[in-house]
Amino acid sequence: MSKHILVYGGKGALGDKLVQYFKAKNFKVTSIDLKENDCADVNIILSGNETLEQQAEFVNDNIRKQLNNESVDAILNVAGGWAGGNAEAEDFIQNSALMWKQTMWSSLIVASLASKYLKEDGLLTLPGAAAALEPTPGMIGYGAAKSAVHQMTKSLAAQNSGLPNNASVLAIAPIILDTPMNRKWMPKADMSTWTPLEYVADHYDIATQNKIDMNDGHFQMIDNKSSLTPYRGRDWRYVQPKLLYELGIKQLVTILLQHNNSLAKIEHLLLNEQAIFSTRIGNLILKEFIDQIHTMKSYNNDEFLNYFSSDTIAHTNRIHSDLNVHALHFIPRNSPPISSNFASSIVFNLPDQHEQSLFNSMPPGKNFRTLSLEKSDEQPKKKRTSLNHHHMWTKSTSKDPSIFVTCLNFQYCIFITNNSIKQLISQQLVDTIDLRNCLITVKIFKILSDYFPRLKCLRLGVIDTGCVSSSVSMFVHNECEHYLKKPTLRSFTFEGFEQNHQQHTIIQRIFNKTLEFCSQQLQYLDLSRSTCIQELTSFIYVKSSLSTLILYDISPVLIELYSNIICELKTLSTLDLSRSKISVNSPTDNYKNSTLFLAKLVYSLEQLKSLDISGTNLGGEHTIRSNEDEREYLCEKLNITCDKRNVESSIPGLLLLKAPLEFLGVLDCDQNVAMRPNLPAKKIAGEYSENQLLTAIQRYINRSEMITHVVTHLFRFYKDTSLENFKYGGELLMECMDKHIYNLHIQISGSASLFYIIKAHHQKDESSELEYFYVRQIVTVILNAMTIHSKDNGMMRNGLLSLIHLQLPDDIMFACEKAFKVLLELLKLHINMNISYESFVLRTAMYLLNCMACTADGEEKLAVGNFGAIEVMMNLIQKRIHTEDADEILEVAWAFLWNITDETAENCVRFVTQNSGLQAFQDCLTLFESKEAILRNMMGLMGNLAEVPTLRSHLVKNEILQHLQRLVQKPECSIEIAYNAAGVLAHIFSDGPSSWTADQVDRTTLCDELFEIIQHWDVNLERNINYRSFSPILRLVKQFDEPSAQIWGCWGLANLTSVFATKYCPLLHAEHGDVLLNDIVRHNSVHPKVKHLASLALENVCNYLKTPPSDLAMMDVEQ
Repeated sequence: MSKHILVYGGKGALGDKLVQYFKAKNFKVTSIDLKENDCADVNIILSGNETLEQQAEFVNDNIRKQLNNESVDAILNVAGGWAGGNAEAEDFIQNSALMWKQTMWSSLIVASLASKYLKEDGLLTLPGAAAALEPTPGMIGYGAAKSAVHQMTKSLAAQNSGLPNNASVLAIAPIILDTPMNRKWMPKADMSTWTPLEYVADHYDIATQNKIDMNDGHFQMIDNKSSLTPYRGRDWRYVQPKLLYELGIKQLVTILLQHNNSLAKIEHLLLNEQAIFSTRIGNLILKEFIDQIHTMKSYNNDEFLNYFSSDTIAHTNRIHSDLNVHALHFIPRNSPPISSNFASSIVFNLPDQHEQSLFNSMPPGKNFRTLSLEKSDEQPKKKRTSLNHHHMWTKSTSKDPSIFVTCLNFQYCIFITNNSIKQLISQQLVDTIDLRNCLITVKIFKILSDYFPRLKCLRLGVIDTGCVSSSVSMFVHNECEHYLKKPTLRSFTFEGFEQNHQQHTIIQRIFNKTLEFCSQQLQYLDLSRSTCIQELTSFIYVKSSLSTLILYDISPVLIELYSNIICELKTLSTLDLSRSKISVNSPTDNYKNSTLFLAKLVYSLEQLKSLDISGTNLGGEHTIRSNEDEREYLCEKLNITCDKRNVESSIPGLLLLKAPLEFLGVLDCDQNVAMRPNLPAKKIAGEYSENQLLTAIQRYINRSEMITHVVTHLFRFYKDTSLENFKYGGELLMECMDKHIYNLHIQISGSASLFYIIKAHHQKDESSELEYFYVRQIVTVILNAMTIHSKDNGMMRNGLLSLIHLQLPDDIMFACEKAFKVLLELLKLHINMNISYESFVLRTAMYLLNCMACTADGEEKLAVGNFGAIEVMMNLIQKRIHTEDADEILEVAWAFLWNITDETAENCVRFVTQNSGLQAFQDCLTLFESKEAILRNMMGLMGNLAEVPTLRSHLVKNEILQHLQRLVQKPECSIEIAYNAAGVLAHIFSDGPSSWTADQVDRTTLCDELFEIIQHWDVNLERNINYRSFSPILRLVKQFDEPSAQIWGCWGLANLTSVFATKYCPLLHAEHGDVLLNDIVRHNSVHPKVKHLASLALENVCNYLKTPPSDLAMMDVEQ
């Protein structure tokens, strides 16, 4: 039965998005609004003229009839509106009454509905506002109504509020939502900081599925720029992932510390409230944030131990080799969303050098608490108990409850010693220990045998070839023999012990003895790549218990030699005989009698459900004989009877299966096995189809060599074939690219595949957009790959190709700082190291840089300047001046400089004083005066420089003034070039005669000439220009003593308000420019031409304001 949700305000921008979102997830949705929502299953239409009592009664009657004694899962109230005004405003009372009606009526009604129709454990949401958490003097009625909603939320969450048992109440607190109405009435605002409606819908989805604990009547801040919300006495409740990118990880840590949060507490709050990071992209950001926390700490044992003994946390950074972070960290196994139900165990990672004696220094009798907690009183309880309180150190006593670790993961902790392990022997609930890629001694087996009574899973060896030479390189000085004696062991991984290891005899003996003394319950055995194991006779000890045997990259010669023993493993349900291509060096690495060998195996192992023969010749030849004839042939050769074995198979060796397999791996098998028609398995990992390849990625993601081939196959498939399941394929690809970030081949093929995935999405539905978080995953993965492999032309080309097919610049701005760094590094490598990137790579990098610069805000532009962007661009420009090459890169370089100097004085200063920018400007004017696009961009930049008072003296030079004069006078120049050139002169004139230092250009003559030229410009000309603020122009409009400066400013205002009225009339009004224009019109000494232009601009604003919006979509404007 599908879930049922009521959306009050279902026709507004947010309400409509919620209706569509939940309908797509097969919810039944009822919309309540003034208008019908075509997507909703049921519409309850309000007249708008009812009293509160009448509206409540009308809605209640309709809901009761519709539900027919059933309940709803959630009631989402997103109704509301906005009207401003302080206490002296003429419409203050009217607007305040309107705000109360639009906001509180709906909240009161949904509260009443929830008391009658909401399920137990259901969700009720109300429309709060972030602005109402602070005084709202400019919109008092609005703030009062929203504050009432906040109070109502807390009251409804309290006991005896009348809501059903365990019902959750949530008030969202938006800043500005990205809606069509907001875009219409705030066209000049920085929309990249607005919250997309899809994100809000995702948040509601998390809430309705109880993925976060929300039964306390708290507020959930919804904001893309600065959302930190108080909650339940804690300092901070919520941090949105995008905030971490836009604000900057280090800057966010600093802000949090300024609010008296300890590093420990910050990290605890983020981890303990991890629901918002339940998506993969969120988890990546969370880890990066925690990494940054600990880079701000010095590494010594005293600080770490003091940190861990705090009353808030026992978490720190995990080893993150990609970021070269060395720290200590706990993370949940499988990283599930954290809510009231915690993960069942943790992964416990140690640094490789800084904390070598950490465990030796541990306070005695203290234990780590895990995310998944087992509570212990007198005796440990069998049932795991989720405890929702702080991570801490606790004393281990029989009287007080204690918290214990259940999983110890020491991967890559090369300093681990026997004494270190001994410090953890009090952890009696540990069931999993991973010591792969650790340098240990054989004495570890005695410790593991004597302690950890619940140990069920042990992993030893080397995970990836090349990470550590061997986990047993310290298996020396063995005067006495050690082995593991652990009857409780159910899973044993012994991987990566190479054949050429000098102690292979010792290793073989350890393995045999361990298998002998751990055989009682052993179900899982993994010998992947352990080529030093040269005999398998010990398998006989586990023949009655083993269900899974992994022999990945084990020699076929060895497997065939001990095939009889393998056939004795009658309980075996999973067998992996796969090989990577790199391990198959010659025909001698193949099975000699492949078909008969495979037939013998499957006939003997009757419980077999999963078989992997990837990379081998076990597929045999595709015989032309019928399956029945082939089956009889095999039975004859093996001297067995064919008893009711009728599985159809194009792999001859599988004809003796009793039933089809659940899984079959045939990737890169000889004879193109994956292409054969009858493969007897429900799931197949191969290279023939999209489903086969996606299954292969899932299956082999931890095997670097095999996954490299899979990703290559997938790229070729996506390139030549139409995609069906491309979104899921993209998710798997990105997971793979994250895991193998240093594998260049995977990054190149993966990024190329992502390009085809993006392209396929647009071809399938050109009107839709990729999901909010999915796009950010793509961008993050590609930027990570481009960061690591910046010197590879193919990687950079593929990454750029993928990025430019997204919705730019919006899709990339959440990670703009990283993107700027990646692209600038590419250009620096090209300039300084003479790395020869192809022309497309350079041009596309420049395009992306400029595209982002157009949208970047002031702080982002300043950061780009600090990254060395101006120096890079000037280097590119100087090279083209030297070669006299007016190419596209030169044009975009000037455009980029124009954008990052806009309203950013620091970058303007850097351009002029540190990079000989004005000389490059003059050189380009001389060489490329006929190139209009280059001139336009250069003059835009010059206009930015002229707005900085301290730089104008650098512009009052004879050569520069003569260039500007010529551009203003030149009839063939476009209006944009002439306008910007005139603007530079107008700013210079505004400083008065005393600042004029040029001796070859007469100031008065140039002033008069400029005034005469401007008054003949057509005020209705369209221009490609973008003003965020009119303050630089308004400063010149006030220059009553400088007519040439004043007429330039008035012409600009008249032109922009005439041609782009919707965009610029509200901006001029908001900055009180209309007041200034009135002063000019009434001023007696102002030139008539100037008054005419001022009157025209003023008339445009007045006409625009005469037709204000009659209504606002619900929840559209939240300021």
